[in-house]
Amino acid sequence: MRTWLAIIMVLLFGCERNYYPSDDHDISYLDSDADSDTDTDTDTDTNTDTDTDTDTDTNANTDTDTNGDTDTDTDTDTDTDTDTDTDTDTGMDAGPDGSTDTDTDTDTDTDTDTDTFTDTDTDTDTDTDTDTDTGSDSDTGSDTGTATDCTVGPCCDAVGTYRPSTYSCGMTIDYLCASTDCGADAQEQYTTHFCSGTSELCNGGTLPSGWTTVEYCGSDAICEYDTTDSWCTNCPGTCTGGACDTDTDSDTDTDSDTDTSGPCDLVPALPGIWCDPSTGHVWERAGSSLPSDTWTPAYSRCVALIVDGIDAWRMPLIGELQSLLRPLGPLGCRWEESVFGPDCWHDEYWSFPGIFPVPSAQAVNFQTGATVTLSATTHNALSRCIYCGLPW
Repeated sequence: MRTWLAIIMVLLFGCERNYYPSDDHDISYLDSDADSDTDTDTDTDTNTDTDTDTDTDTNANTDTDTNGDTDTDTDTDTDTDTDTDTDTDTGMDAGPDGSTDTDTDTDTDTDTDTDTFTDTDTDTDTDTDTDTDTGSDSDTGSDTGTATDCTVGPCCDAVGTYRPSTYSCGMTIDYLCASTDCGADAQEQYTTHFCSGTSELCNGGTLPSGWTTVEYCGSDAICEYDTTDSWCTNCPGTCTGGACDTDTDSDTDTDSDTDTSGPCDLVPALPGIWCDPSTGHVWERAGSSLPSDTWTPAYSRCVALIVDGIDAWRMPLIGELQSLLRPLGPLGCRWEESVFGPDCWHDEYWSFPGIFPVPSAQAVNFQTGATVTLSATTHNALSRCIYCGLPW
């Protein structure tokens, strides 16, 4: 009986000590922590990541600028740095039995830093090239009048080349008497000069117009001329053998002979022309029409004119043109109104100065009777041409 009681007591008290341990005994070797600890700490990464990478611009191109431009190169480099931080948590976890456990956690913090640099490389290239022409130019050509070597002269055109041999570069007037006899008429001749095609001078061919009568001398007159004009000189008495008589005898010629011939007797009566009985000049009746022209077109019109089948015409000299002036007529004009009509008020009429080139020329206004000088290139005027062919 006692034996069973002892066994029971041992069992009872032994279990109580196992369940309620005493503080007087170290039993940590018997404790096993089977708890699941939860780490509630907040880990703060206080590490400063320093990017020690050196960015190398691999676009180190050498720009060769041949135009003196400004070139801009843009390089973009991307660096990725990975830092690993280890945090240790030494917090104390308490179990339900009053024991204190040390929980060591290892946290791995992986940061990925992306460093993006944009490098702008602006290069200004200066072209310092010096071009040296070491070539030797040799002119083996032969000038034929088309090169720009004609600068001054009537046979130079606007671009410096020689004018062709068909270009009229001047005109001269010669004076002469029809003969040395009494009553010989005073005459003149126009000669047109042309370029040679190889010179700036007016030294090519010539084309004479033929002699024309400028004044008809009576039977008791003699013809005289010089380099500027030809004219008739009336004798105080009679003319014999081409000279005025010097006979001072008081003989009186009682003959009733009268010379009724006139300077226009031989000129045909054609509707498009008119012979001035005071001078013997033959004129076109119509004249140029409006609009008026500058000097050169007006001159060319006379040269090309054909009236009643007659093609020998030219522009008149200023004296010839002025010979058409008359006292003011009833129609308001100062010319032969019965011949030329009333249309004198439109414009002046050009004259030929007698030499080329012609920067300016004189013109006659047949409404006012005035003679004016006009620019040959900027002013417009009309034209009336005079016959320059052989005598009728």
